[in-house]
Amino acid sequence: MADFEDANSPTGANLMEGQRNLIDAIRREISFTGPEGKQYQLGEKTAVLLVRPRGWHLVEKHFHVDGELIGGTVRFRSLLLSPTPKS
Repeated sequence: MADFEDANSPTGANLMEGQRNLIDAIRREISFTGPEGKQYQLGEKTAVLLVRPRGWHLVEKHFHVDGELIGGTVRFRSLLLSPTPKS
């Protein structure tokens, strides 16, 4: 599960890195090498990816549309869906 609400510190860097990770996971391109050199990557069979987006009530104070602050879900969905429409 990818939790962008309660389990995430909503800094700009965390939100963007989380978006990148989700896009990589959807495209099956995500991998990680730990500090000890252990490698992690997706197997042939994967679990269902559940995403808990930021809530409507969480305002994105640095993003405006027509001069108005937008809710976290609006920004989250626009960032995630724009590069992955066919995935």
